[in-house]
Amino acid sequence: MRTTPEHRPRFDLLRPASIFVFLAVAALWIAVATGPDWDAFAPRALARLAGYVGFVAMLVPYVHIVRRCFRYRQGRRMTFWLRLHIGASYLAFLMVLVHSRGRANGVLTLVLLWLLWAVVVSGVVGYYGQKLLYLLLPRIIPRELGMERLEPQRALLLAEGEKLSKKKELDNAPEVIRAFCAAAVTDCLAPAFSVLGWLRRGSGHAMLSDNGYERAHHFGNEAQRGILQSVWEFVKMRREMDLEYRLHQLGRCWLLVHGAAAWALLIVMIEHVVMSLWYGGF
Repeated sequence: MRTTPEHRPRFDLLRPASIFVFLAVAALWIAVATGPDWDAFAPRALARLAGYVGFVAMLVPYVHIVRRCFRYRQGRRMTFWLRLHIGASYLAFLMVLVHSRGRANGVLTLVLLWLLWAVVVSGVVGYYGQKLLYLLLPRIIPRELGMERLEPQRALLLAEGEKLSKKKELDNAPEVIRAFCAAAVTDCLAPAFSVLGWLRRGSGHAMLSDNGYERAHHFGNEAQRGILQSVWEFVKMRREMDLEYRLHQLGRCWLLVHGAAAWALLIVMIEHVVMSLWYGGF
């Protein structure tokens, strides 16, 4: 089936080079904030108009969030919405600079500026940090599975590990071998994925080491050693999967700051616009 390649703009906001847009606007914030205030009528009128443009631009990322809830429906590609999200955020960041002149004249506006910076900085750090992490992931994980395949693979390893631990060859095996296989299933293969899973290791986890494996391997016969080696390979695979899961979660943790700050910003922003219209008119 023939597919048409996706058109990418000459300057793509999804590429790493777009970080210079943020750096340029951030440098402009510092320059304006440390410069003289705007007292003339024309700059102040422009600043007020910029506030409304910034408000509309700031609403675009929230439209993208709503669109993500229906991403399986037909429509524009999610990359289009992500570009719109980033571009509108940078535009809003610039417009708020013009609107506020880089200053806060009250508690509400100070909170608004801090939230805006928190949203933009966390978004930039999270987006580009996530890209860097996913670039390094294949170099850190020898057998990368992907987040959606981790749980099915865990269930498969657990089923195969339980099957091996019940082999008749292990019925008369030395205790160290049976204990190793039981610990592998109970303390390594069975637990669900968890970011802090290493804090609640079972009592048998200590034997699941290179020395523990070599010791158990030494006591087994040829058939038992083959089973033991397969179980040990499952343990190593599960540990790689645990690391991959935690790296994926690390790549998403920035959303805790970004999401919370973004919703708080929306509330404060609406409050600011309503109060501005109520007391200052359009």
